[in-house]
Order: sequence, then structure tokens, then C-alpha cells
Amino acid sequence: MSHAVITMAADPDRMDEVRRLFRDYSGEVDAPMCFEAFDRELDTLPGEYAAPGGALLLATEGGVAIGCAALRRIDGESCEMRRLFVDTQHRRTGVGMLLVQAAIARAGRLGYRRLELETVPERMPVADAIYARLGFVESGRRPDGVVRRALDLARPDRDRLPPEEAR
Repeated sequence: MSHAVITMAADPDRMDEVRRLFRDYSGEVDAPMCFEAFDRELDTLPGEYAAPGGALLLATEGGVAIGCAALRRIDGESCEMRRLFVDTQHRRTGVGMLLVQAAIARAGRLGYRRLELETVPERMPVADAIYARLGFVESGRRPDGVVRRALDLARPDRDRLPPEEAR
């Protein structure tokens, strides 16, 4: 089990760590449809993930960035989680689950009623299993293999959240 700490990457000094993790993510995910305008996204961070409607979550262990996730506003009711990534040395330690739980909690605190994401289950089976375990349901499918999933944040399903967030 990991001793990772999940924080908001609001400090401009943390953007280089987020960029590194995003680049590592893009190097591992063989899904070109996920990286349209990726260079512009990196150059403008926090960009669409900025507060008040978005968030950049950073997992650190011993002060070192080991994972990330991002939230961006879709509309007044919905946001999207993107760029969930955990570096290879820290996979299967619970960091991915912690990041998704933190994203769910953050989306709720931002007032969203629905959290959406896109995944390619054949290429991201571990992440897809986390989404299913936490209650995300399929809400659409594209011909290129991308599956859209959504979570109803208005449901009082408190076991999705870490204990300190469920209060």
C-alpha cells in the first residue's frame, strides 16, 4: 500500500511536475484520439484545469510527484476527469484509486452533479476496473474504442470516498 499524499497542484512551481507526468502518460497510452492539441495543453497548464471550475490533483510520496489526475468543467452540472496517471514504480499500490477518489470528492466540492471520463478499456484495463469499482457506468461508446463513463455525484454513495472525505 502506498503512503502517497494527494494535493492540489495549484502552485505554478508544480506545473513542471504535472507536465512531466502528462508526458509520461502520453508516452504510454497508444490512443492518438486522447492527445489532440496536447502540446497546447501542456504549454498553457493549468489551462482548462484551472480553478474555479477545474483542478489538477497530484500524488506525491516523499515529496516526489508519482501520479496525477485532472478535472475540467463541461457545464454547470458536469465535469470531466482526464489524464489519470501513476508512474510505473508506484502502480498497483492504490495510488490510482486514491487519485480517482480525490477527483470524485473534489468534483463534489466544486458543486458538480456528474463526473464524466473517457477510457479505452483494452489499453487501460486497470484504470477501467477502478472506474467500474467506484460506480462509473458506461454512457457512450465511439467507433475508435473510446468508452465514455459517468458517475452520478448526487447519489449518496459514501463508500466511493476516502474516510476523511465522507464526513
